[in-house]
Amino acid sequence: MIAQESCVSDLRSLTEQARVYFPAGGLTLDEGGLAQARLIADLAGDCAGVQIIVEGHSDPSGDPAVNLRLSKQRAEQVIHRLGARGMDTDIFIAEGLGSKRPSVVTGPRGDAYYDRRVEFVVVETNQTAQTFKATPAAWASSSCVTELKSAISNAQIFYSPRSVAAS
Repeated sequence: MIAQESCVSDLRSLTEQARVYFPAGGLTLDEGGLAQARLIADLAGDCAGVQIIVEGHSDPSGDPAVNLRLSKQRAEQVIHRLGARGMDTDIFIAEGLGSKRPSVVTGPRGDAYYDRRVEFVVVETNQTAQTFKATPAAWASSSCVTELKSAISNAQIFYSPRSVAAS
């Protein structure tokens, strides 16, 4: 129970600061934001009973209906990219908010840049994770897979807000 609370707390700490930014009218994510999203997905996989709402946002310029649709597409794009990397995306839910909530982030790029973003919200579902074991396919023991496992076995990603490390 304490470990689960710590996991959810660490996940919330990550999601409060993570942002994926987009160009005006576009769906191309910045790589730094995608790295944050991958870390969230990795940690969320270890936290039973959580869902992650992926909130897409847009800047206020243009047609509000188009912005609402674009913001949902941005959220879906983040989830799609995580899935393309082989990550489990079943716990992610895309939501488009358009320009309803401007960003509170300011910086050298102008307010509109920081409004075109995706943010993450952790929701506890109180469901426990189902565990199953899969038998690896024949290719799982091939030499290239063995080399890859060896190369990444000691790799870690460090994220500084609360010194979370994910292997």
